[in-house]
Amino acid sequence: AMGPRQETLYVERFAEATRRNFTRAQFGFKLSSALIQPLGIFNAVPRTGALPLFMAVAKTYLRGGWRREFGFVLGRSHYMNSLMNTWDRDAKEAMASVGIGDRRVIPPEADKAFFFLMAAANLGTAVPIWRAAYEQARAGQVENIDALDDAAAVAHADSVVRMTQGSGSIKDQSSIMGRRGMVRIVTMFMSWASAFYNQIFFEQIPGALSGRIPFHIFVRNIFFTWFLPATL
Repeated sequence: AMGPRQETLYVERFAEATRRNFTRAQFGFKLSSALIQPLGIFNAVPRTGALPLFMAVAKTYLRGGWRREFGFVLGRSHYMNSLMNTWDRDAKEAMASVGIGDRRVIPPEADKAFFFLMAAANLGTAVPIWRAAYEQARAGQVENIDALDDAAAVAHADSVVRMTQGSGSIKDQSSIMGRRGMVRIVTMFMSWASAFYNQIFFEQIPGALSGRIPFHIFVRNIFFTWFLPATL
């Protein structure tokens, strides 16, 4: 007869396999998931403002300079350079097949191919966000950052991408997302959801209630982060 721990291991293996396969189905096989990814750019409006952000988008994609912009961003930021592999916890672990007693059926190369479009769409969304935040820091428009401090500007831009797009890096995960076993099946796709939750309930609403964020700015931010992506 199986002991309690062995029975638990079988349940946890099943949960891990289910989570990885569901992640592949949602992020790897669904074209619609990649096509809606650019809507995530609206989440950055509260941190960069609408005009600087859309100017960065135009500079990246409407003037034929995307190679230059990608080279600039990836050449300065280690975080952005690794974003293709760390953009979401569940996708990262599905590609690495991290699990309890894991037995890989799908080759790693196939998993990376499945997730490539979604990862590329995420990177393509993050680059203009990073660029807008970086330029604001270098222009002296970010509090407590010297306009001449390039390293601080890079760190600020990295932070804006993390806080608005989510991150699958271990250091960016909440404690519940770092737990193993069955609990992970109820924390799927929390990389983006936790970033959205933090913005709305720990920044925007408290800021509006305390008067730190003017009401018209609060309405604009909610429009871009919640209403507009939902309607599109």
